[in-house]
Amino acid sequence: MNLALIGTGMYSIGLEKSDFGTILPSVFEYSSKNRINKLFVINRSASKKNIIHKKISNYSHKRGIHINFEIMSLGKKNFQTNLIRYFKKVKPLACIIAIPDDHHFEISKICLNLKIHILVVKPLTPSKKESLYLCKLAKKNKVLGMVEFHKRFDRHNIILKDLFNSGKLGSPLYSIVEYSQKKSMPTNFFKKWSDTINIFQYLGVHYVDIIRFITKAVPIRALANGQKNWLIKNNFNNYDSIQASIDWKLSNGTVFNQMILVNWIDPETTTAMSDQKIKLICTKGRYESDQKNRGVSIIIDNNNPMNPNPDFCHPYYNDKNKVTYKGYGIDSIVNFLELVFELFQNKISLNQINSFYPSFDEAIYSSAVIEAVHKSLKNNQKWISIKIDE
Repeated sequence: MNLALIGTGMYSIGLEKSDFGTILPSVFEYSSKNRINKLFVINRSASKKNIIHKKISNYSHKRGIHINFEIMSLGKKNFQTNLIRYFKKVKPLACIIAIPDDHHFEISKICLNLKIHILVVKPLTPSKKESLYLCKLAKKNKVLGMVEFHKRFDRHNIILKDLFNSGKLGSPLYSIVEYSQKKSMPTNFFKKWSDTINIFQYLGVHYVDIIRFITKAVPIRALANGQKNWLIKNNFNNYDSIQASIDWKLSNGTVFNQMILVNWIDPETTTAMSDQKIKLICTKGRYESDQKNRGVSIIIDNNNPMNPNPDFCHPYYNDKNKVTYKGYGIDSIVNFLELVFELFQNKISLNQINSFYPSFDEAIYSSAVIEAVHKSLKNNQKWISIKIDE
């Protein structure tokens, strides 16, 4: 398989020397079982080429697996034109798109028109109209389009899904989600493009998709409130926190509410990058999951205490000092690559994938909620109706 990766940021290859992100380790894990012929790493600027080369080479040595790779910088001015030309030359079977949200639509459209299977880092687009267009284009060209909603692969959420579907919890009444990250996310890691998104679009969207994944309900309206205090005082015109209320309807007509409370101004001294909790309260029972505290605590001299998440994307070393990354972040990306390979071998159909995995069909629901939340924020916290098919 020839695989392309567009984007070389924190999630793709990591920022620090000892950090390799999530996508790069995932590609190597897949390649350990099913060989990737060549990896094409694509970005805009050539200034990072040496850094990217060292990152991939260093990880290859640490993992003990070799992958042929090529780094291509296509420039900022004519990036899309150059990308089309380059893809026609190298002919990747699949592509992972890990770039700022406001570029997802145009780059995804290019890939789909070239009949390249794609995995897009969440959200698909912040616009329902754009997501509907991409969904129709993927079906027209018989191409797999998926969104990297890795929380669907988190065992905490799978337990909730199985419990809900068993009927033991009863009918849903409401769900509460709290999700936050450190101040360094908008001010450092996402500094260049934090003004193009907000905390709900970046974090809250995960748990919009999780409610869809668990219940198969349809969102019918949303209301949102937000505060601009700390970030705007530090020259970032963005929301510190957003609180969204979403009404969902089940196929039997039952309506329940989801509250999503998100911020990205937690103190740098917090013990984890993400503080995340979900509750689902139903007529027969309730489910609560603290997805920050996974049972691991590390306290070392001259360091802040840490509560790492061993379930997301964590390195594990064997007796030969070779590393393997494991977790639901890895599983999500490996799953996409395995599905592409099965499609190539005619072992699975697009219909089978679209009905179960986080396909573009499923992503329409989260894009519609993002759009409604944006509209509510701009319209004095008014309820905004959601209609998926329009």
